[in-house]
Amino acid sequence: MEFNNLLNKKKRGFAGITHVLISFVTFEILWLFPIFGFITNTVKASTMIFIISYWFCVAGSALLPDLDGNESSAGYTLGFLGKLLHIFMVATSSLVYNILHTKKDAAKQKQRLDKSNMQHRMFWHTPISVALLFFYCYFCYKSVIDQDTLWGMLKSKNFNPQKIFSFVFIDMMVVMSFMLASSKLFYNIGRVLLKKVMKYVDIILVVAFTIFIFFKGTPGYVFQLCTGVALGVLFHIIPGDICSKGSVPLFFPVPVKKQFWFKPKLPFQLETNGTANRILDLVLFVVSIVLMIIIVKGKDVFLNLIR
Repeated sequence: MEFNNLLNKKKRGFAGITHVLISFVTFEILWLFPIFGFITNTVKASTMIFIISYWFCVAGSALLPDLDGNESSAGYTLGFLGKLLHIFMVATSSLVYNILHTKKDAAKQKQRLDKSNMQHRMFWHTPISVALLFFYCYFCYKSVIDQDTLWGMLKSKNFNPQKIFSFVFIDMMVVMSFMLASSKLFYNIGRVLLKKVMKYVDIILVVAFTIFIFFKGTPGYVFQLCTGVALGVLFHIIPGDICSKGSVPLFFPVPVKKQFWFKPKLPFQLETNGTANRILDLVLFVVSIVLMIIIVKGKDVFLNLIR
């Protein structure tokens, strides 16, 4: 009950379901426009299982950035793994802030009401953090390209702890994103239909995906899914939190108005769990269904509509 009250109180950022819907709709738009083919073409040419897994990673990873705060539904879903990632994100964000901040940044921080949540909406809500995640995954992929799977690496005679750690980290990012998307999907279905059944379907699906990644996920396969994770994290920030009250340090590490952590204020920023946010959720849900129908019917449907 206390956790539900925590999630239902008004905050300055969007709720989890809003972030998932924003990420889902944004990726649907990229999917439909040929100009974004450099992002989507590889996925489109893959197997149906991979395509579904990729979409799950994009949607679920939109919840990961909020693990830098104390009120994340993702942390509740991920349990022990969520706590570990929360500690890592808060520690690294605090380190970056202590190295790079100005007097005006410090003054802004002192004005924050929740002193125990100082690193929320800081480093892990910047576009540069997404770029670093992508390049980390890319270089890890390049370093283990000669290996088959994580299981194969563990059995290999040339056991390399650094490669093992890197590959485990990427695998876990993918698995956690998939887990978050699956949990949101089946939790919301379960609210209106077969709640206990949906819970078990969610568990079975996540366990099966985790086993598949561990035994069958080659570096190339996992790297492609990790690009989906990076996209979902980016969509959490843009167009997600940039359009909510509280904003994000969009330009970091470029100082604006003598602030490294300057957060632009847009005229249409919304407050979570308010009436506008609930209307937005409904609109996003309808739009996501319409766009998915267009995608399923054919890749040229949308282009024909706008010609």
